[in-house]
Amino acid sequence: MTQGKNNCVLKLQVTGIGNGDDGSAAKITGTGVQATFAAGVIEQDPNDSPFWYATVKEVEILVGGSSKTAQVYPLPTDPPSAIQGFSRLFRFDSTVVQPSPSGTAVTVTLKATFHLDKFVWVYMGHMWVPVKVDEEDFGMELPVSPIVFNVGLTNATQVDVSGAPPGWQNMNDPGSEYYWSTVSQEMASAASSLLSQAGYAGLGGSLHTKSDLVVVGQGDPLTKLTRQSTVAFNSSHGTTSGVSDKDAEPSNWVNWADINTTSGSMVIAATRDLKNRFVFLYSCLCGVGSGPKSAFHHGSSDANVAIFGFNDNVMSTLKAGDRSQYVPYNNANGHLIMVDKLTLHVQALLGDLAAGSRTELALAAANFAYPPRTFGYGDNGSGINYMKLLNMSLSGDPDATLHTIYQRSTETSANWVRFGDWGLVKKEFAPFPEGMLQ
Repeated sequence: MTQGKNNCVLKLQVTGIGNGDDGSAAKITGTGVQATFAAGVIEQDPNDSPFWYATVKEVEILVGGSSKTAQVYPLPTDPPSAIQGFSRLFRFDSTVVQPSPSGTAVTVTLKATFHLDKFVWVYMGHMWVPVKVDEEDFGMELPVSPIVFNVGLTNATQVDVSGAPPGWQNMNDPGSEYYWSTVSQEMASAASSLLSQAGYAGLGGSLHTKSDLVVVGQGDPLTKLTRQSTVAFNSSHGTTSGVSDKDAEPSNWVNWADINTTSGSMVIAATRDLKNRFVFLYSCLCGVGSGPKSAFHHGSSDANVAIFGFNDNVMSTLKAGDRSQYVPYNNANGHLIMVDKLTLHVQALLGDLAAGSRTELALAAANFAYPPRTFGYGDNGSGINYMKLLNMSLSGDPDATLHTIYQRSTETSANWVRFGDWGLVKKEFAPFPEGMLQ
């Protein structure tokens, strides 16, 4: 945006989340949306008389209206001398925007105030000197309107497929409330509620077919839930190769390759090619290895992304607060005694993340309070089956956030200024964006 004022030409530019060359709005997701904001004086002629000299006085960034306003120039650390050009990186949390599965336009405004001094040339003491005769402030605003997609997908199962491992001792039916199918749907329901609290829209229900989730054969990825979501929660069955849909038919599982073909890969894009930044795999054997990372397009050094999973079979129940290596699953009479559900772990992990915690801290707290369990061994002398400790693992950025502004542990107040729980600006001036000075 360029505007003339008196004999000065002033310019504002937003790079990273502005409209593309075709006029389409950028699509964005997550808590670390970063762009470059610049304001400057690109032309003025001091040979005129009178002439005006312009400098940048103040720059603000507004996200979604006046309730989210950050003054990013001058900062207390900026030099006191006036400048004619400003460029800084600013990062904001897009989960402050009301979510919608079809996207929500948010207005991000670069608001700058320029100070203009008016001079006339006066001949004094055998030379011409400029003498200030007037001054004024002039404001400019440049709004851009990216489309925010913060969308949560939950996938559960209505089928039980597990069986007792070798050496398992006989026990009574624990009751359907402890079956994986029941707990799977409870976990998905809890996740859906907590994702909503964190600013993510839902996609409706958690019992989906494979063709709902991913492209099968030919088809448009944008019609599939895995492409429409930016956070994925799965509590269906799992293997090292993928996860099941609601029916868990062996010939119809959702493999990592299916997800890779369907899911998005970016956090800022010209089209709706947005990745699932957070992936929760409350399923057996999915782990946090190369399969899930490839499926969801997570690079080894990607910032602000995370995959959670188990590297073994995980039980639907646990013993809250007990981190012993082994705990009894049933008593000698065959009755289930490990009756705390894995749902407690979901509520703890996603609850802390929804409240703004970092991934590493939230996972450590959930694993400590509600330790998940895998098969241990059956004691044929007592008839008791024992369950082994199985911490959920994390792959990705330990500082990633589901909600509240993303700030790496290394991004301290020495180099960054934080605005509440939604904004972050880098103190160092950024290079001017391409084309800014033209």
